[in-house]
Formats: sequence, C-alpha cells, structure tokens
Amino acid sequence: MNPTEFAIHQIARAAIREHVLAGWSFEFTNAKTQAGLCNYRKRTIYLSRVFIKNADDHQIRMVILHEVAHAIVGHRAGHGPVWQRKCLEIGGDGQRCYNDGGAARKEAPYAVICNDGGERLGGVFRRNYKTETRKCRVHGSSVRLERVL
Repeated sequence: MNPTEFAIHQIARAAIREHVLAGWSFEFTNAKTQAGLCNYRKRTIYLSRVFIKNADDHQIRMVILHEVAHAIVGHRAGHGPVWQRKCLEIGGDGQRCYNDGGAARKEAPYAVICNDGGERLGGVFRRNYKTETRKCRVHGSSVRLERVL
C-alpha cells in the first residue's frame, strides 16, 4: 500500500531534520525517468509522483535516504564510495539507481535491454547518442533499445 503524499512529505522532512540539513526542503515532481533528485543549488530533495504510485513504503524510504546522502556529501561525491558509505550509514541501501522493472515508465516507447544479461533496465522516450551509447550498470556491457509502443 502506498503512503499518501502527506505521509511521504512528513517522512522526507523528518529525514532532512534528522540529518541536520538546515535550509533544505522537499517537493514532489512529475518526473517519469527518475525516482528522486537532489538539487544542490535549490537545496531541495525531490521525489517523483510517478514513482510513488508503484512503490512501497520501503522503496520510498530508500530513495529519500539516497537523496539525503547526496545532500550530506555534496555533488562531487556522485555515487562513489563516499556517497555509498554515507547512504549505508544513515540507513539507506547504498544502491546507485532504483530499478522499477519498467513500472514507472510503461509509456516510454523504447525499452533499454542489457546485451549480456537480457534484463530490462528501464525505458527511454527517444533514441539519441546518449541513449544509444549507454552501458549496463550491472554487467558494464552495451545495451540495445527495443521498440515497445
């Protein structure tokens, strides 16, 4: 069962307070290609409404903690070892990306498929150089795009 937006907002605000991120705020977005985002310039953590429609409490909490870890360590840390240690330290799972099995991207016309493992890694809305040259984050191999719509 999905928590309400109000409950999620309370959880996110509590995480921001708990980790002493003074001046940081939380907002929802309608993003279809990302679960969460940490905007350092605006000092705001975002969570996608599209993501929360298909996510459970644990998944939502992990994405919030993922973004809080970004806010704590700063943008230069990326998804490297400093960020990963902090994410684990504050109770997150330390995972670089959320894989929803494509649930939040059902409307994307192209599926991103790993050439080695054959797993669906998500979806994209257009073919371009960036999408054609992606690498699988599990196997490090190239990916292919398959038209699904």
